[in-house]
Amino acid sequence: MLPDFRGLSNTPIWEGQPQHTHMGDIYIAQYETGTTVNLLEAQNADIRSSGPVYADINIEYLMDGGKFKAEYEHMELPQTDETRTLYRCTITALEDVTFTNFKDQFSIFSATGRDAFYTKLGYLDSNNTCQIKEIVPGSSMVEYITLGTEAPYFDFFNINESNPRTLGNFGLIVKDSDITIDGQTYTGNFVLKHEVDGCLNREALTLDLGVVTLRAGDTITLDFVLLPWGTQPQEDDSNVRNVREDTCLNPYVLDVKTGTDRSSAFLPQVTAERQRAEFTISGGKNNAAIRVYGFESWHKPVIQELVDGKWGTYHLESEKNGYDGYQVFREEDGSYSFSFAIPMGEDGTARTFRVFAKQSQPNYSGGSSSAAVSEQPETSLGFVDVSTNAYHYDAVQWAVENGVTTGTDANAFSPDASCTRAQAVTFLRRAEGCPAPKSEENQFKDLTSNAYYYDAVLWAVERGITTGTGKDTFSPDSVCTRAQIVTFLWRLDGSDIIDTNNPFADVQNDDYFYSPVLWAVNKGVTTGTSAAGFSPEAPCTRAQIVTFLYRYKTGNP
Repeated sequence: MLPDFRGLSNTPIWEGQPQHTHMGDIYIAQYETGTTVNLLEAQNADIRSSGPVYADINIEYLMDGGKFKAEYEHMELPQTDETRTLYRCTITALEDVTFTNFKDQFSIFSATGRDAFYTKLGYLDSNNTCQIKEIVPGSSMVEYITLGTEAPYFDFFNINESNPRTLGNFGLIVKDSDITIDGQTYTGNFVLKHEVDGCLNREALTLDLGVVTLRAGDTITLDFVLLPWGTQPQEDDSNVRNVREDTCLNPYVLDVKTGTDRSSAFLPQVTAERQRAEFTISGGKNNAAIRVYGFESWHKPVIQELVDGKWGTYHLESEKNGYDGYQVFREEDGSYSFSFAIPMGEDGTARTFRVFAKQSQPNYSGGSSSAAVSEQPETSLGFVDVSTNAYHYDAVQWAVENGVTTGTDANAFSPDASCTRAQAVTFLRRAEGCPAPKSEENQFKDLTSNAYYYDAVLWAVERGITTGTGKDTFSPDSVCTRAQIVTFLWRLDGSDIIDTNNPFADVQNDDYFYSPVLWAVNKGVTTGTSAAGFSPEAPCTRAQIVTFLYRYKTGNP
């Protein structure tokens, strides 16, 4: 059983329950030989995701007689406007099969009204114009309608009853196709076989072919949308046309800056690069879903969104609504992937995200079956030594979410511990997005290439942030003073000279840190340790340094 995320155009079927309905019988792939109708029989099923972000199941079929097989992927996203199901279906000929009239004998997809008669047929005609055809109750006919090429569709709706039941209408929309017939690429149109026998509608999607042989290995692949929709009565099929627009003509588009795009027909997906990914999603509307691969742990990564030029925490939909939000998957190779929902509104405005593992820092310069487990969003920092009313609480949260630091262990941040010079330049570089040093030239004898802070020190020297403590020493394990850290930040910012009053008695105008301290006060980075004291030689604690960085990067007090 797969979850149903969506309502069906406000159809009141079962109050308080998911909105399921039916509109008749549907079949994927069938063909006639004489009076025999050959149908598909399911062989295998693989549930790749069962929610709460999206549902994805893959099913393999074999047709009666053994001449064709089919495989389709059934996907549902957390959309709330229509009960759309998204499919990729591939039908493969296992041996040569000759048809005397293909469009009459073979259907790629067919649907009937079962025990209800629908009086309207909508479709995209050969001129790519949307049409609605009235169907007269009691009439009988067979008609072949050539469909257009721009996301062709058909639908039937409006039950012929004085008191219509809560049956839905039906639509099918083709997003894309790749078809090989007799070893050649098929470039013709789809054809709708429209059949009425007086009390029953039957619509079949086929190809504009007569006498033809499908060779062993020929394939018919379609990406399409199945759409039970609307309520009764229904005067037009605008619901279907809207879904055609936002799912097929203007679908979700993924632009990956960091990582590798591995999107499928309907689901945006990206493989992280060294547990980091940055991407922009646009198009479509309503709720999209994204899946990010390539993580070493099941712990929820940091998810941020770029808003007005600033990165901030992205609050998962599961924190606001219980029906969707976030999933963890364990892949066959032992790695982990994550999926989460993204509301795209009514216009599909672009949204930019970055996702990275907590133990790594973001560097943005420049298997078949997965077991899914839901994880509740974190509601606190998880550090026993950082209370919510601490002056540095927001700064620590920002530092953790931005990969500046992960604490001294799983449960502690050690806010009062002194920060070393190595830690200081490492935090600084991480806050800047971990830019790589341009040169491997190392002037310091106390700096080894396997040190965690190696690149940070080289980068800091290149940027003129520090020159070390001597000609050939950096003193990585020495305590970083308050004077040194504001000097590092001042140099990073451009070393502006600030003309303002000096409020501190322990900061003299001939001190090397005089201008950096005045700049830091003017910038709101620090107010000192008292009204008249800055304490320049005091060790800079971990709480202080992340607070300085937080204020510098965000402008928040």
